[in-house]
Amino acid sequence: MKNKFICLIIVLVLFIVAIYIFLPISPSIKYWLDTDGTGFLYIGQLILDGKAPYVDVWDHKPPGIHFIYALAILLGNGRWGIWFLGIISLFISSLLGFKLILRFYGIFPAISATIMYFSGFNILRKGADYPEIFVLPLQFAILYLFISSERKKSFSFKYIAIGFISALCFILKQTLIGIPLSVLIYWFFVNRSYKDLSTVMVRIAGFFMGFVFGLL
Repeated sequence: MKNKFICLIIVLVLFIVAIYIFLPISPSIKYWLDTDGTGFLYIGQLILDGKAPYVDVWDHKPPGIHFIYALAILLGNGRWGIWFLGIISLFISSLLGFKLILRFYGIFPAISATIMYFSGFNILRKGADYPEIFVLPLQFAILYLFISSERKKSFSFKYIAIGFISALCFILKQTLIGIPLSVLIYWFFVNRSYKDLSTVMVRIAGFFMGFVFGLL
């Protein structure tokens, strides 16, 4: 019971801090969207109206961000919706990061790393309508799945999940696949011995299976 109470307090604190970080850019304070955000919001509304991206309306950005803005419109009037999704994104990513570091290094490193993580979000004063904000939970999920699957020598559905989430990162913005690429490089260069070749192939096959499925 005590451990559950402590976990609840940690979750509550992380959520409150995420709200606090986003307060300066709430729609009640910042009345406008940036240029990119305005375009994303417009295309998101067209998607809800039944229009198809790149057919009925053109943008050089990948489609993921447009669907996020479509969801934001459903949640609120667009600006409040995207603000709320930004809070959820920051909260989930901080929770995954905290849990990951806690698992391997203990409570004090987890708290210290989370504080440093939150302190790097002064950029949010410029706005929250960036794909880099919404990719954070995906990137932390990849790290969590990657580390938790490292001890397995046989096939794991976590490899497929890593590939699927990596595809979502790519759909959100092509340059946001640095962590998936790092995972692949690690598998290639760390497991170089012949006896581990089959393990490497299993992981990579699972990854690309999930990646292709995610692109569909």
